[in-house]
Amino acid sequence: ILKICSRHLSPNGVAYISYNALPGGYLRRYVRDLMLFHTRAIDDPSTKIREARNILEFALSGHANVTVEREILKREIVSNQKLDAFMYHDILSEVNDPVYFLDFLDQAATHGLQFLAEATASVAPACLPENVRTQLDALPDRRVREQYLDFIYGRRFRQTLLCRTGHPLSAEFEGK
Repeated sequence: ILKICSRHLSPNGVAYISYNALPGGYLRRYVRDLMLFHTRAIDDPSTKIREARNILEFALSGHANVTVEREILKREIVSNQKLDAFMYHDILSEVNDPVYFLDFLDQAATHGLQFLAEATASVAPACLPENVRTQLDALPDRRVREQYLDFIYGRRFRQTLLCRTGHPLSAEFEGK
């Protein structure tokens, strides 16, 4: 995808790339592995999706007390209420390799692309305690701040906007 963007992006163009992110992908992996194991012998897509959702509910019912696993299962049950296509083509797909944000940007850079912004505001730095915001704001590289936010929030998914490397970014994008 990055190679295609590099070849075809106009000089002032913006590429939108969505991808599964780490570290939240580690948490999703627990649930994904459970669903894949449970549906391993099912070929019919609608049956596979239904059974994947059923096993999450079943596993959740095995946790009477608050546990980390219970909270992960609950979070995935809510997020997997989305379209069946998302469940089938993303969560239950054969290939699902989440990456760290900075690793993604390193890959993008090898194709002459740089970080512009996220397409959606999926995390809220303003909601963080003041001491955490102050420490994050002190970091000179906003890409590193973004990576720390992924760790803080356990981000599982990103929608990143890229432009050509060397394209001048305003101070707002370059800094904080």
